[in-house]
Amino acid sequence: MTKALLCAKCLDIRALDPECGWTVCRCGNTQARWLDPRAGTVCVKAKNKDFARILGMNNRFLLKGIDGFDHHEMIEAGGQWEAWRKLHTQSTEAPGYIFDKDMRGCWACIVKVNETRDIKWEEEESSTT
Repeated sequence: MTKALLCAKCLDIRALDPECGWTVCRCGNTQARWLDPRAGTVCVKAKNKDFARILGMNNRFLLKGIDGFDHHEMIEAGGQWEAWRKLHTQSTEAPGYIFDKDMRGCWACIVKVNETRDIKWEEEESSTT
């Protein structure tokens, strides 16, 4: 799953740093970083947590959308719009993932922190007095 930072305050969408550094939105409210890109785990911190979101995208749909369909694929599907709908249907056959037809049924999902197991708040450092 590909994930991006989404700030509901400034509506900024940013790809997460592949080196696991913090990615900050334009207004500075929301930050996110990969904990483990291979496992798809992310941590988030925000000045106002009400605005923090992650945009999750199904790689199957995203990568095919980037590549596009060749003429044969469009003919086989019955046309370009049918090819996109077929890809959407295939991408929502994802048991155990938020994209699945039995959950959100969409290749892209806006997710609040802690709404799924793979997105959590950055643990605050405890200060010793």
